[in-house]
Amino acid sequence: MFRVRVVGSFPVEPLGEVLRFWGDLLEWEVGWELAPPGPTFQTPHRAGDGAVPALVALVRAADWQDDPARSTQDLVRAVRDAARSAPAAVVVSPSPPDAGVAAVEDALVRQVADVPGATVVSAAQVRSWYPDAAWQQPAAADADRMPYPATGYAALGAVVTRTVRGWVVPRPKAIVATCDDLLWDGEIGEVGASGIGVPADRALVQQFLAEQVRAGRSLCLYARGDRRGVESVLRHHPDMLLRQEHVTAAYDDDSRPVLETLRSCATELGLGLDQVAFLDTNPIEVAQVRQYLPELTALLLPAAADAAAARLAHCWPLDAGPDRAAVASAGRTLAASAEQVQYIAGHLATADQIRAAVHAWRHDTDADADDIVPAQTATQHAVMLLWADLLTPPPRSIADNFFELSGDSLKLVQFMGMVRRHFGVELPTSTLFESTLTVAEVAAAIEEAQLEAVERDVRAEHCPDGVFDAANNQ
Repeated sequence: MFRVRVVGSFPVEPLGEVLRFWGDLLEWEVGWELAPPGPTFQTPHRAGDGAVPALVALVRAADWQDDPARSTQDLVRAVRDAARSAPAAVVVSPSPPDAGVAAVEDALVRQVADVPGATVVSAAQVRSWYPDAAWQQPAAADADRMPYPATGYAALGAVVTRTVRGWVVPRPKAIVATCDDLLWDGEIGEVGASGIGVPADRALVQQFLAEQVRAGRSLCLYARGDRRGVESVLRHHPDMLLRQEHVTAAYDDDSRPVLETLRSCATELGLGLDQVAFLDTNPIEVAQVRQYLPELTALLLPAAADAAAARLAHCWPLDAGPDRAAVASAGRTLAASAEQVQYIAGHLATADQIRAAVHAWRHDTDADADDIVPAQTATQHAVMLLWADLLTPPPRSIADNFFELSGDSLKLVQFMGMVRRHFGVELPTSTLFESTLTVAEVAAAIEEAQLEAVERDVRAEHCPDGVFDAANNQ
């Protein structure tokens, strides 16, 4: 079992339930050791098996008002000692806005960043990830005892977990990202390089990918249309943040389908498929990748630009930081499936969502694992992805019912539009308004409608107008 010792300049006991929730969700074999707060941080001692626990130190600079320079020095020394034998991290926990500790936080981040093998998460990063969290107790509360309300601890538990994830799960070394409706507005195969638009939210997605390149990952682009048009956009479009120097390779669907593109990209880069992440806004393509290349991390992003940027911020495999997975490996691989990554990015991206999920987990409202039937086909995968963007909680089994997962008539209309857009078919009304509307039933109806559409096209192509019907009526 991989062990992590969590210490803080404030009480960290409320993190225990949140960390256990994450461990259960991710099916991790991680032992959390929560230390009482103390005036100094000490290097974790070796356990009975000779292993040294990893160290995560949570520091609120407002707790260091007496001698911040000395406290910083002591912490950096402890982190340096710990990092020699196990992963170590410092999470700078937010202080009250009027605490006047910005200089102390900046100094702490700089000094920990200089420690070989150590990870540091700034208070600004914590706030950026979870802006909805409350970082100060109400005046009437016992702020000296517990400096944060429940949402603050929920967010900090997520920060600790995603930091540890970087130690126990190898991060992708390459990203393959689709272009249309993700990097820009418009389909380059239809409007050409001069017709696409790059609004501010698309620029945020590009900025995220540029930061991934600076962190050492390869970036490949996949376009539905002319690859040369993509190259022209990278060279000449005035609003593009991504340029040719950011991109390792560009592919298009005219030369090869997406599955073959991903295989070829991994081969050309000398990587395994488990070292590649695929970002797309097309649920059918993501579903195909998950079915036929399950070792690859495929993330469905919303077509809406602002929503896509927000979801990328919570795609944990793409968090920055040193990859210490080889150092931290212990026992079986502590990996997370693409479905788990998708669920976290879409449904556990705020402090309130995390707090509600912990509450539900505490009361054991989740379905029994024996009742879960995973998707068997690409269509079932795609339907589950589309429902996950509409419903809370998202589906976990192909037997899950639309209306029992918070579905209503308005969401049903939205789903019908998604089916029309992505599958190119209309579902019969008799199917849509069945009270037993399940993932499996909807997927079967979509496949049947697609087959009927193909048969109509074949008849129209090979039979003159009216001939087929006349022959059948005789």
